[in-house]
Amino acid sequence: MEKISIEYAQYAQWAFDDIFSYYSACTSESIAIKVCEEILDSIEYLTVDPNMGSNEPYAKDFKFILCYDFKIIYRKIDNIILIADIFHTSQNPDKIKQRIQ
Repeated sequence: MEKISIEYAQYAQWAFDDIFSYYSACTSESIAIKVCEEILDSIEYLTVDPNMGSNEPYAKDFKFILCYDFKIIYRKIDNIILIADIFHTSQNPDKIKQRIQ
């Protein structure tokens, strides 16, 4: 079995930074760390079972998993899991189409 690696698209990196900043400002840094660690753990689990997600209805050929109120939108390309975006579910889902191309 070949090792699967994880790569992050720019939107996913920005979203992750925004999540940390938001929770740090609105709650506490310890909660921000906990939320971000849970998101990273969920992403890491994709290396074990990359097909576990559901098809993303707003982005063809992408899947998603949920962690808290966030959709982790990803695509498996050969032995790489590309994290395309980390999207809060309260946002307008049409934004997914704009952010993932």
